[in-house]
This record gives sequence, C-alpha cells and structure tokens, in this order.
Amino acid sequence: MKRKNVRSLGEIADSIHRLERANIKDIGDALLEAKSQCEHGEWLQWFNDAGFAWSLVTAERYMRVAKLCAKFVSVTNLKLAATTLYELADHEPEEDLPEIIKELTKHAAKALMPPHDARRVIKIGAGRRRFGDYPEATLVQLVDLDPGVGKPWHDKAVAALKSRRRTPTRRRAPSSARSTASDARPSTKPRWMR
Repeated sequence: MKRKNVRSLGEIADSIHRLERANIKDIGDALLEAKSQCEHGEWLQWFNDAGFAWSLVTAERYMRVAKLCAKFVSVTNLKLAATTLYELADHEPEEDLPEIIKELTKHAAKALMPPHDARRVIKIGAGRRRFGDYPEATLVQLVDLDPGVGKPWHDKAVAALKSRRRTPTRRRAPSSARSTASDARPSTKPRWMR
C-alpha cells in the first residue's frame, strides 16, 4: 500500500536537489580545508587513503563549486542541477560569471531549472556581457559563433547577427475574418504539380 505523503513529488524532488547542491558545496569546502592543511605532495596521498566513494576528478569539481559559491554567494540560493553548478564552476572566461549569475537569478530563483534551459541562460548572460543588449535568441547565436573566432567568416557572421532587427510578427486574422471556403485553403499538391 502506498503511503500518502504530505509533500508533492515535485516538492520532494526540490528537496533532494537542494540537499545535493548543499552537499556539493559543503564537501567542496571540507576538501579545500583538508587540501590547505596538506604539505606539498601530500594531498593526493591523503585523498586516496581517505577512501571516498568518488574520484579525484569529482573531488576537484566539488572544490571548484565551493570556490564559485564563495565568490558568488547568490549561487547557493539558485535552484540549479549539479551539472549546471559544474558548468558554472568551469566557465571561461570568468569575466562572464557576474552577468551569467544575474541572468540565472531571474529564472532559477523559484523553481528548479533543467540543465538544458540553464545552458541557454548561461549563453544569454555571456552574450550580454560580450556583445551588449540584444534579443536573447541573437545572444545565444552570437555565443554559439565563439568557436569560429579567427576564421574568415566569423566577423561577417557576428556583424550580420548584430545588424538584425526584430521584425514584428504578423498577426493572424481573427477566425471570423478568415474564409472557410475550400478553394481558400492552400493546395496540398506540390507547386510543380499545380
């Protein structure tokens, strides 16, 4: 028999994510404390002897997240998945982080933001710092062009995106104004067959 919980499944998931975020930061803080007490060359030996259930790579991620949270205290209040915290801790260039965190604060303060949505918001924040105030879709595209820096097409593509203006969307006529006659409907035949 299923036991009826007072909390909804969504609330339980939020609680688990909050614990996970807090644990990552707290474990990272403890690892940084231990590393600071080790002499040069002792850290790896201490880590291996401690018998943790995670790898050195994971421990390093925890420490980077702890450093990020120390630098940007508001990150601890954001409802982000662990993968997003790792991405933020590894983000380059670091100068983007204040604007990225500002953007994330707009969207991830109340509800858990899935990683794919967070990646888009990270691009928007980075784009806003690098390129200024453009529509969000344009900022994402501008950041997506970053791997092409130095290639012959890059500067032209950036200029083209920056010059685009938002065009007003065409409004569809109200349903009462639309024709319902069958001849007003578009043909389903390809053009070459008409």
